[in-house]
Amino acid sequence: MNSLAKHLWNAIVRPDLALPRFLAVVSAALLVVAYPKFDFGFVTWFALIPLFYATRGRSVREGFWIGWLAGFVFFFLIFNWIWHVTSAGWPALEQYLAVLTWVWGQAVVALLACYLGIYFGLWGAAVAAATRRFSSGGIGANLAIMFLLSAVWVAQEWLRGWVITGFPWNKLGDSQHANTGAALGLAQIADITGVYGLSFILCLFNLGIVLTIE
Repeated sequence: MNSLAKHLWNAIVRPDLALPRFLAVVSAALLVVAYPKFDFGFVTWFALIPLFYATRGRSVREGFWIGWLAGFVFFFLIFNWIWHVTSAGWPALEQYLAVLTWVWGQAVVALLACYLGIYFGLWGAAVAAATRRFSSGGIGANLAIMFLLSAVWVAQEWLRGWVITGFPWNKLGDSQHANTGAALGLAQIADITGVYGLSFILCLFNLGIVLTIE
């Protein structure tokens, strides 16, 4: 446990990780606005790019913690409404000790975000490992990175939906529910592949932008 806390602390305070941490938070913020109450679903077509840059070429351990940070921020903000549920059964306490109920609610959400951040951390670790393994920059290496990491993204979403009874809300593909026009037509692939297929395409597109530009 002490070793785990040490690695987390190092990931938080190390000066050389300041930019990756910032990029991780940017990705988290972009993902937050892709879902209700904002519903700017179009941002998920590029929201993973900062996180990819933050974790590429890093050690697997660094990639994990940077990814975990993005996941923690995303899930803490997107599920912050849960604190209202945790305090709803205490009307008297909520009336007279509102600050205490708020602190308790935030603690519950933070604990949940700490756990759910692990799944983003798995993707961050995969980015770090894949970009170190396929570092030639050739077309074959880029395609391998794109398809492998898109598959890993879908895998972590699937795991999140099943492990410890599952917490499947806010998958990447879910962000496309409010689309119109051509984007709505593309979203219909979910009829065949399920929402995971749409998540795969969105992740693939994010990676394709990065690797095509380079």
